[in-house]
Amino acid sequence: MQPKKLFLLVFAVLAVASMVLSACATPTPETVEVVKTVEVEKEVVKTVEVEVEGETVVVTATPEPVVEEPTVIESFADVPEDVLVQVCEDVKAAVEYDDDARTVTLHLVAPFGPVMQLMANGWASPLDQEWMVEQGDWDGDCANWVQYHDPSAEDSPIFNTENGTGPFKLEYWKPGEEISAVRNEDY
Repeated sequence: MQPKKLFLLVFAVLAVASMVLSACATPTPETVEVVKTVEVEKEVVKTVEVEVEGETVVVTATPEPVVEEPTVIESFADVPEDVLVQVCEDVKAAVEYDDDARTVTLHLVAPFGPVMQLMANGWASPLDQEWMVEQGDWDGDCANWVQYHDPSAEDSPIFNTENGTGPFKLEYWKPGEEISAVRNEDY
């Protein structure tokens, strides 16, 4: 092969090889970063714009919200009235009763194993609302439920009154001495 032809062949191979290598190589792009900090509804938002070879990518970062420690409530007097009313409405919405079927259904947020034990205690057992009102107890109005919450035995209008809603009914009661119950024929 003639030297001139060999030179041109080597030159052509080198030229093609350099073009292939330049096409395969990862170029180092020019990067420009612009940082902006703005306040949106009392919350600081940091925006970073990164420009890489003519394309702009915007990344927005919002800081984690600050979690405040819960306020300790010492008594019902410290709780706003609208919150107390809402608590009552939420509880009433979670309880469904059917007088004809003689059932009470509790719609709990999560399973709670001791619920039946709690309902079997005197302080959490279901009572007939009409009967309670007849005795002078809470009428079901969420605006005044706190007045009837956790009364002392002496202050409760139903403390010394029998209801007779279970399998037995009160025959007689001698406070501090004895209680006698008989079968409730209507149960």
